[in-house]
Amino acid sequence: MTACVNKKSKRVAAVVTASLVGALSIGAPAVALAANANIDMLIAGDKEDVKNGSITVATDQDDDAIADFSNIEFELKNGVNQFVKPVELTTKTGLTLKASDLTINYYVADKNGTSIINPGKDQVKVKWVSSDGSGCSAAGTYYVGVRAKSASEFDDNTFLKFSIVNKSLKGTRVIDGADLDDTTIEYTGAEQRLAGAFNLALDDKVLSASTDYDAQLFVKGSATGLNKGVTDAGEYIVRVTGKGAYDGSVVDVPFTVEKLDLSTAEITINNQVAKAGTDAPTAVASVNGESSLGGLVKLVFKSADNGLLAPSSAKGAYTYTVQEYTADGKDNPSIEGTQDVVVVRYEKDVVFKYDKGTSFGSDASPLTDFDASKISVKDGKKDVAFKVSYLKKDGGKYVQCDASAITGRGEYKAVVTVDDATHTYGGSQEIFFKVEGNSIACSDIYATYKGDLVNGAAVNDIYSGEDLLPNLSFKVYDEDGKEVSLSEFDVKVTKDGKEVDKVVDKGAYKVSVETKKDSMYYVDGSDNVVNFTVDPVKIADSDGNAAIRLSGTTGVGTDGAKTYAYTGKAVVPTFEYDLTKAIHGYNKAEDWKALPVGSYKIAYKKLVKHGEKPAQDVWEDVDSAVKVGTYKAVLTDAAKDANHVVDTAVEFEVSDKKVFLDVPADEWFSKSVYAAKENGYIKGYNSTQLFGPNDMIKRGDVAIVLFNMAGGGQDGNVSSDMKLDFVSFGTKFSDVEADDYYAEAIGWAVKAGVVNGRPDGTFAPDEFVTRQDFACMLANYAEKTGVDAKSATSEVLEGLEGAGEVAGYAKDAVEWATASKLMGKDGRVRANDTISRAEVAAMAVDFQPNGADSSLL
Repeated sequence: MTACVNKKSKRVAAVVTASLVGALSIGAPAVALAANANIDMLIAGDKEDVKNGSITVATDQDDDAIADFSNIEFELKNGVNQFVKPVELTTKTGLTLKASDLTINYYVADKNGTSIINPGKDQVKVKWVSSDGSGCSAAGTYYVGVRAKSASEFDDNTFLKFSIVNKSLKGTRVIDGADLDDTTIEYTGAEQRLAGAFNLALDDKVLSASTDYDAQLFVKGSATGLNKGVTDAGEYIVRVTGKGAYDGSVVDVPFTVEKLDLSTAEITINNQVAKAGTDAPTAVASVNGESSLGGLVKLVFKSADNGLLAPSSAKGAYTYTVQEYTADGKDNPSIEGTQDVVVVRYEKDVVFKYDKGTSFGSDASPLTDFDASKISVKDGKKDVAFKVSYLKKDGGKYVQCDASAITGRGEYKAVVTVDDATHTYGGSQEIFFKVEGNSIACSDIYATYKGDLVNGAAVNDIYSGEDLLPNLSFKVYDEDGKEVSLSEFDVKVTKDGKEVDKVVDKGAYKVSVETKKDSMYYVDGSDNVVNFTVDPVKIADSDGNAAIRLSGTTGVGTDGAKTYAYTGKAVVPTFEYDLTKAIHGYNKAEDWKALPVGSYKIAYKKLVKHGEKPAQDVWEDVDSAVKVGTYKAVLTDAAKDANHVVDTAVEFEVSDKKVFLDVPADEWFSKSVYAAKENGYIKGYNSTQLFGPNDMIKRGDVAIVLFNMAGGGQDGNVSSDMKLDFVSFGTKFSDVEADDYYAEAIGWAVKAGVVNGRPDGTFAPDEFVTRQDFACMLANYAEKTGVDAKSATSEVLEGLEGAGEVAGYAKDAVEWATASKLMGKDGRVRANDTISRAEVAAMAVDFQPNGADSSLL
């Protein structure tokens, strides 16, 4: 038991929980404790301390950790219990209690419930479900209640809420009107209500307030809901409570009502350009098309080009400043900026014509052919100068655009305005037109997958953990048979109605070539979809699409592929799989991948002998694989990982037969040493079962390792004449004798150019080898096998500790070894450190994993 010191009050709270100490002794110790005036003695399992605490660690029903408690949701799975499992609770005084120290119950929100959570304004009626999570399977809002074991009342619980939903509302966003792509809500000066001026959308669906949700608006940071809509600019929250298909899902969706920026706003003034004699304007008609904003701004006269000091109906140009207006003179925090506008009064009207006529189209019926050269502005027969500006229709509104933009598909408005600085002539005319694009027939869209033409608009592949979408490509042709760049279209991918940007997980996807906004090309028809199905990896004794094997085994001996070394601890096998289905070449090339541990559940059986004959042996259930023997790992599917379906059994051995007595199975180098021994690259110390993995290695022994990698240690590879030649070459060094165990290997290594002697005529066979020196030797060996060990760049060493300590003579070799993942795996080079026997074995196996290469002898 530990005491918690509250530094603020300088008091110690001694909280004794019966479940933590077993039982509270009675007698002198307790009296002595109570006598201390600075200690508050609380009742064992104090219910108030727990009630006012909170659950701090929890998992789901499958023991997967829950990181975020703010909005815990499970999607409905028919008949499957889904719930939160409390793991730890932190009491108000700071004690950490385990679930075993507490009483746990589950409740569901029910209007007919007799118990109430949060009595008062936010009260929720609930009814009891179970004490173990069973019964938490239907859609609804649930609570897990936790209380001290000494407590018995419902009100003694602290609660954590979670939901089971038919469909989740996570990802819901606020949109302007019904435009799925417009998430900007602008200040209009008027009240804007949800399901009216703005809406809620999820993926490509506008949610219905009548069937999909109920909602409450809040100013961000306030707990008081708004009675109606929103008006002022600012940050808001809409709390969305699902119903119907979204029943049980609750999300808070933030959104912002943006300030009105007058400097960029579209200002409309009645009679802004009119004939002289027309009264000067006194107000703004609308801002950004909203008449309600007109009353919130005002026109302030600034200047006139005719010298007048006040607004007038006389010929001239009058500049006004549009700025915010409030009746009480106070600032309107929802409006910012100003804009200057020019009001013109001119002397004579002109005649506007398009293509020699007066048909200018309309918003409802735009012209289908527009050519600015066909515009004329005249006074009788006299041409009058004019200028043209353009607006493009976007979301039902016309917005300013450049003249270069009107070649793209869409609807436009050309505004023709008299250009006369003397104001003798004036006026303007709007011309409505649209640009129609080029039609692309769906039959002219071709899809290929991994180089093969897609037939029947369907693709099938198997989960790999990688994005499969890049394997799918399209070619599009116009009606003349010319290829059109795919950049003219949008490639849209959906899964379960939601747009995604990758094809990874198991499921049915739809990949479509869609008309792109502003492109001159549009897809004509709906047959533009490729149905893309990703099947799970299925490892099963029947109807599977993948083979399975053990990983992490010793790899030594005839049964090495299924043998684990005895350690006295439970052996937990891991697995790899290789796809075998006859699609996309999976049944041809091997490509083993790790089977995720979370994709299966594992149980164990041990083979127990009950007689002299194998037929009398039986498989008995065991909790784990610890003792030496034959086991069977029974793998069943883990429901959470839909990408892997597992239903098989794999036999394995736990053996106490060690390759080397000093190489246990659980060291980082174990498998490398086992493999090096199996490949014949290394042996133990003479006449022992010891390898000395952490011992430093000598030059003579390195020569032996390299000689063995070249097949020198295998029977029949080295003839007696070759051996004499190698020994003779080795004894040219003054410190190498013919009967030295390393003489033959040194002779081969030097003759092959793999290892060099010293300038003084010695080889120094007993000298320890540094890591950079072994990199040089291995690089020399690699060059003899045809590998380019000199072309790596210095960039591979960037960021590695000790990169600057590499000697000049070893630089190329260390860079190659690092680029080849033979060195630097731990983020360090350690060039001048002596290399261990285990490190040499690991680098040898990493470079040449499949056994000796006798072509080098």
